[in-house]
Amino acid sequence: MEEIKRIAAEIKEKQHKLANELRRYCREQKDLWKTVPYLALMADGRGGYSGRLGSACRSGYWPLGRCEWLGVAVDLLTGELVSYEDDAPLADDEQILSVAISEFDAQQVIDKLKREIERPDSAEAKKTRESRRTEYSITEIFTERKHPLHFTCD
Repeated sequence: MEEIKRIAAEIKEKQHKLANELRRYCREQKDLWKTVPYLALMADGRGGYSGRLGSACRSGYWPLGRCEWLGVAVDLLTGELVSYEDDAPLADDEQILSVAISEFDAQQVIDKLKREIERPDSAEAKKTRESRRTEYSITEIFTERKHPLHFTCD
């Protein structure tokens, strides 16, 4: 019984270290994350509308994972990992480790958004996009959260 407790404690310690590394990694990408709301706005409406893109535009949060009950998102202003089912306190280790590691890569998110922006666009989507840009005060670099916390997942 003592052996299993020791192993469990070691695993928990390693999980905590990994979660902290992922937190650090996201914070270090803060400048990249700040470009996501604008790119999300430019991508939304090309082939449909996305709750994930809408969350980035409206509130400045990028939901990670499959948006299930262990919801974690990146605060696009700070790069912090937050929990979106509890009004955005910092995400705990379990929430963070429930997400695929590749989703913490801001450049990968940006590259995907840029590919989406290259898709055909409609006049209606352009009009909606311009309205949202004004309503949510979106600029190319996210500098200030002006709207309340709002998460919508795909």
